[in-house]
Parts: sequence; structure tokens; C-alpha cells
Amino acid sequence: MATGVDLVSIVIILLAIIGLALDVRDLRRAGEAARMQELADAAVEGLIVCNETDIVAANRSFAALACVDGTQPAGRPLASFFPTVSQGELTGTLQTPLEVGLCATDGSTVPVELIRHSMLYAGKQHHVLAVRDIRGRKRAEEEIHFLAHHDPLTKLPNRTSFNEKLEAEFTTHRSAERCLAVLFLDLDRFKEINDLFGHLVGDAVLQCVAEKISGVLKPGQMVARLGGDEFAVIVPGLPSAAYATRTAEAILDAFNDTGANLPAGVTIGTSIGIAVFPNDAADRETLLSHADAALYEVKMQGRGVYCVFEPSMGEHLRDRRQFEHDVRHAISRKQLRLVYQPQAELLSNEIFGFEALLRWDHPERGAVPPAVFIPIAEECGAILKIGEWVLRTACAEAASWQQPLAISVNVSAMQLHGGNLPELVGAILKETGLDPSRLELEITETCLIKDMGRACASSKALGSKSQWMISAPDTRRCRTCGPSLSIRSKSTSL
Repeated sequence: MATGVDLVSIVIILLAIIGLALDVRDLRRAGEAARMQELADAAVEGLIVCNETDIVAANRSFAALACVDGTQPAGRPLASFFPTVSQGELTGTLQTPLEVGLCATDGSTVPVELIRHSMLYAGKQHHVLAVRDIRGRKRAEEEIHFLAHHDPLTKLPNRTSFNEKLEAEFTTHRSAERCLAVLFLDLDRFKEINDLFGHLVGDAVLQCVAEKISGVLKPGQMVARLGGDEFAVIVPGLPSAAYATRTAEAILDAFNDTGANLPAGVTIGTSIGIAVFPNDAADRETLLSHADAALYEVKMQGRGVYCVFEPSMGEHLRDRRQFEHDVRHAISRKQLRLVYQPQAELLSNEIFGFEALLRWDHPERGAVPPAVFIPIAEECGAILKIGEWVLRTACAEAASWQQPLAISVNVSAMQLHGGNLPELVGAILKETGLDPSRLELEITETCLIKDMGRACASSKALGSKSQWMISAPDTRRCRTCGPSLSIRSKSTSL
């Protein structure tokens, strides 16, 4: 569309130039000048005919840009409209369009683009300047630049802006006797807010948090949203490392303000990790890593406080990262296995099924208890693949048994709320050939306590897709419609 407008505009400019030249050559045609002026006035761009210093004629489009009457620009110096541009730039050869500021008579400055042509006018060499209004393009460029450097939800600087600011501050502080602090913030249990109240409320909380943090920062300091519920603050020019904790305390006080504009029924806290240059690191990457290590330490020891980096924390974080890596690759390395615990009737002691229990044999850590690695697998997102492996392996094993005993498989809250559990169960049952009535999926009561509404909605969705039914422990045999979903007390689920 813009290209089409440009082509039409150029044609109009050329016609106007030719028309003006014809007007000079043939003064006997009195109406030609008026018709050529009308043609010039029809141009999309502003048009100026000028000599070396002054405007000779202008069209209505230019008059509108300059906020003057159509006849007023004539006789005025070019410099009155383009004071920041040299005379040579205006009347010399323009190889490419020139972006300048047009000073309008109302005091405003309009960004324009100039294109110059030469012509004979009244027997003398003159110039025609096409003046194109580029305010719309500038606004679009500014919007694109803003989106590239800011988070669209909170309007805070994003990770790109954060890194640019931090790099600039490092350049300054390497030669200054001042400290530079980085604070990493992580919202406490933000995922639970999303699960309980929905993502719209979660977004509103993030916007409120952005306002909280921004409201306590001083000039020169910057907060950025790095992604999800992670924020970071740059605090430059500190007399000593101890001053970094003052900013952290101010942020925590803002979070403790009960009068904050949070959605009804929602409370939110934050944990803060602090690292300071040059005390804790000599370069940007190490400083960020150490701030992350301090944040991890806070989350392990107790939330809602801040922690300043100490050298021992780096080892803890590296061990945690390695543990997460090992959890993600436990399936491909064939380190997981299932053991089967018998399930029997209390009165008759008759075995009616088995419960599949997951075990991890780590080559260096030995037998890692499920209570240790399952929470970490949930935090790092590996639980979905592990849960699928457990379900497929247990169903395949049960399908090979001679007796049609039941098989019980534990399902995590992430699997239950993941949205595709019915499809996954159906695919695995078809793949393994296991009778659906023999499969029981178990969830802990904490899945319901944590998010009753969403768990019930998930249960209904599962029922509508797979004819599932919820069974209590004393109705285990009620499996005529397919797989059952049972709720077990957390105290017995281990």
C-alpha cells in the first residue's frame, strides 16, 4: 500500500514540475498556471518551489503541515521551516530521501522526508522539494521499538532492555568506586494463583506487582520483567554492598502493603536474591548467576525474604541444576523402574490388584526417594514425561499378567490439569491392549484441596471423553464403565 502511494505521489510531483515548466514557456495560456496549481495541490506530499534561499511557491499540503495559509509560505526563507538543515543539504543533490524536522508556525516539529528535483522557473534554475509527512511511520517505528524492548503485559522493560542497561552500567562501574547490585525476584506460589483464579487474575497480579516494584525505585534504578513471574532490578551507584539490602527491604514492604490494588481474595509475596559487583562477581554473567543462586537459597530456606549471595550458594545451585538435568534424562538413560505393591481386601486378604510405585536408581546418588525427586520433577516440568512413562509401562506390564488383576497408577496434579490426560490414557490402553476396567488412576486429596473447582472441572471433562467415574476406596470394584479415578489421603499415598 505504501509503495503504491509513493508511486502515485512521484507521478503527481513530476506532473506538477512539467506543468510549471509549461506554464513558464507559454504565458499566453492564462488558465494553465491555475490548473497546474490545482494539480500541485492534489499531491499527497507537500510541494515547495524555491530558489537557493527562499520559497517561491507551495501547495496546500505543505501549508497544512506548516500550519500556515496556502499563500503565506511564498517569500519566506527555507531556514524558517528547516532551521536544523544546512542550505547545501536543502538545495544540493539528494541521493536518498532526507529525514528532517519541519518547524511549524504553531511551535511543533513535524518529522518529514524531503525529496528534491531541479527545474526552470521564470527562466531561472529552481528546486522542487517534495515534503512527505512521516509521523505515522515514526509512530509505528516507536511502537515496534517499544514492543521489542518492553513486556506487553506490564509495560516494564524486558530481558533485552535489562541486559542492555546492565552492560552499560558495568562499563560505568568498572572505572568508578561504586557498587552495582542486581536483585532477582520470584513471586511466591504464583502458579497456585493461576491454577486457583485463572490466568486473567494472574495477569492482573503481575501488573500490580510491576506497579509495586516501580513505585519504590529511585531515579537511575530499573525493574524488568524477565518472563513468567520473574523480575529483576538494577541498582547502580551504591556506596557499598550493604546498601543493596535497602532496596530489597523497600520492595518487601511494598508487597506487605495490604492496601495494594490486588484482585479480591488474592495475596502475593516475593523472594529476592541479591548479588553485588565487584564484591560477588567480576563480570555480568557471573553476577546474574550469583543473584540466581541467592534467590534459589531463599526459596529453599523460606520464602518472603531476601538473601545476599555467599560463595557456598553457587555450589548448591550447580547441584540443583545437575539434579534437574538428571531427572529430565532419567527415562532415556533407563534409570527408572516400577515396583508393584499388592492391594488386598481387608476381610478376606484377597489380592485384587497392584499399585505401581516409581523408583529411580541414580548411578551416583543411589536410590533417590520419590519424595525427593518427584517435587523437583514437577518444578522443572519433567513430571509429564515421567508420568506418561509410568502409565505406559504399568499398563503394558498389567496386560501381560495371566490373571486380570487391577493396576493402580498415581497421577500428578500437573497431569490431571494438563488437558490431554483422557487422550493419553485412551491411546495407551489401545496400544497396550489393557482392559480399561482394570486401570485405576489415583490422585491425592491435595489436588482437590489446592484447586477444587479446577479438579472437578477436569474430572467432568475426563468423564465426558472416556466415561470415567470417581470411586472412593470402598468402591474399588465399581469399574464397569472403564478406568476409574480415585482419591487417596496423602498420608497413605507413599
